[in-house]
Order: sequence, then C-alpha cells, then structure tokens
Amino acid sequence: MIMCGACFASAVLMQASCPGPGLPLPQRVDAPVLVMDSAQVTGVRRGGEWRKSIRLPWTAPVDSEGIIASYVLLRSSAGTIDSLFDVAIQGIPDTIRAAYDIIDEIPSPSIGGYQPVYYRLFALDTYGRAGDTCPAESVMLAPDARVLEPADSTYAGQFRWSMTGVQGPYISYIKIWSSAALLWESPRPAMPVYGGEAITDLFSAVLPDSVRSVLAGSRCWYGAKIDVQMGNFPQSIVIGSCVIP
Repeated sequence: MIMCGACFASAVLMQASCPGPGLPLPQRVDAPVLVMDSAQVTGVRRGGEWRKSIRLPWTAPVDSEGIIASYVLLRSSAGTIDSLFDVAIQGIPDTIRAAYDIIDEIPSPSIGGYQPVYYRLFALDTYGRAGDTCPAESVMLAPDARVLEPADSTYAGQFRWSMTGVQGPYISYIKIWSSAALLWESPRPAMPVYGGEAITDLFSAVLPDSVRSVLAGSRCWYGAKIDVQMGNFPQSIVIGSCVIP
C-alpha cells in the first residue's frame, strides 16, 4: 500500500480516543529523528531463522513522553528520494527506539553499483493523530558477497567468501548466529582492501573452538558482511545456514 504518513494514520485510526467535551487536543507531536550513522545492514531473527534486514534507530520527538502510542516506518526502494513511500512497519511500540526492516525482496545491486533505500518515520499519538514525518534518509546497499564455503555443512568450521567489483576501500567479515542469538563475529580487518571494477577479493574465517563446541551438530546461520568505508558507507550482507560438524 502506498501512502503518506498522515493519510495512513487517518485511514487506520478512525476510532481513536478523544478528550472529553470542551477539552482541547494537545499539539501534534514533532517528527522523530532517524540516527543514520548507526543504521546497519544485518540479520534479524524471524520464524526460527535469520533474515537480511536494515536496523534503523531513532530518537523520540522532544517533549513526547506519554503522548506517543506507536511509530510507523515508511520505505522507498525505487532509487530516488522523490518516489512514493509505502508502509514498511506499523504499530512499533513507543518503548522501542529501533526497528528491523526485512529487505529480502530488494535485489542486490549489480557489481560495481550501489542502491539507496529511503526511509521516513512518524509517530501516532494517543488520540490516533499522525505527527510530523521526518525528512527522508537513506541506507546505501552494496552488492552481496559470494559465499564459496560452506554449502550445507562446513569442514572444520571454515568459511570462505569473495567480493567482486567494489569501488573504494571496504572491509569484510562474517557473523555467526545460533537459532537464538548472535554468537560470534570474525575479527574486523585493521586495514581495508580497495577492490576495483574487475577485481575479486577472497576472504576466509575459521570458527574458534569455543564457538564450535556450542554449535557442534546443530544448524547455524552466517552472514558475510561488506562495509564500504567511503561516501554514504554502503553495506551488504548475504545470509545462509549450515550444520557445524
């Protein structure tokens, strides 16, 4: 469904509560602020598995304590800031200051390219009214890495992956999740690699014994992460699963 924040709020909250007769409505809430320097392309657990998502944190509007009922996150992946936004997540409780937007359906950018995903956010007050919507902010997606090992099981807990065509300095590492939580991240390189349009970089990581002992005989999920260290700091992650022997 494609709509602006105010239209969405009025469409779904027709039965919102109102103050008593003669009591004025409080002022509508200001816009929350998306904290984009902390946004991450990562994994989130849904339905017993880990899925590709963007984690978006924000700060609440000023002087809004006890007034906000929920937040609504809007998204546009059409590639331009002027595109229409659709509702990505609604009903986010006021107690939460970050949301995970699952982006499995957004194709990975082609080799050598990046793709912006734009977000806007607004709050609904306890009377069902939409507050101001924050300006559009973007998370830049980088192409996904190609996982070479494992397929379904991994020998000696080894992971290998490659990346082709990244323009500019970047680092790559791997995340390991159990069925319930993040267990391990491989050490992040101290120095970036510089890639290039026709260059393929190879990476590898081996699970430490302490992590292998926890996962032995069970299925885990891995995410090969790319963090580009320039411009709008594009990111990507490709997620799969395997059995640790």
